[in-house]
Amino acid sequence: MEGYPYFFNISVNDNMRNLAYKHAKLRCQRIKRQFIPRHAPLSHEESNFVGVLGELAVQWLIFGKINLESQYGALQTDDGDIAIADKSYDIKTEAVPSRFYEKLVTGKIKPYEPYGCRVWTARHRHHLDKYTGGIIFTALPIPNDSRMDKQFKTIRPRIVNCATEVIVMGFASPGAVAEKEPTEYSPPHPVTGKQRRYNSPNYIFHHSELDSLKELIIFKHHSAKEH
Repeated sequence: MEGYPYFFNISVNDNMRNLAYKHAKLRCQRIKRQFIPRHAPLSHEESNFVGVLGELAVQWLIFGKINLESQYGALQTDDGDIAIADKSYDIKTEAVPSRFYEKLVTGKIKPYEPYGCRVWTARHRHHLDKYTGGIIFTALPIPNDSRMDKQFKTIRPRIVNCATEVIVMGFASPGAVAEKEPTEYSPPHPVTGKQRRYNSPNYIFHHSELDSLKELIIFKHHSAKEH
């Protein structure tokens, strides 16, 4: 499957999975989740697992190594997920059902299609000043029917096993976010005009609007493959 130019495909190994599992559990205990989307296909723990894998993938891409803080203050919110060249970035990782993920990887997904836009909740707008570098967007695959056997307070093995890779798509600068107006709806279909409603107002970006992380990479290695 040929990937979209400027995406980076990071393979997930057992060490990354184990770290993500451990830290997902810790974060559920110590970090306050500000809201839970309705009808989400993943549990709180699984959402944290996905988020940690996204952070590890970006760390590996930028620095060629992974490292996570183990000390989480009680019910704290974050000040950014990664610092690159003295700038702080939030990392937004999406869990995308496999049938849509395959189209996203190729870059052929349209903004009006399901999972066609990268989203950053307007509920975090007051945190934007902390993210001096911007928002980094990543994604990984989950089973198409993840919602069917969703379990609370657990991380299902099939969610873990499906997470074989993370694509790092790019980033939106604080200025690019500030220029957008948050919306509750996806872009309209060009023929039917149909729009999908989000769980809450979001700043939305098609991947073609994102800046590449290529110039931010500090560690030059061959395992982070740019498509």
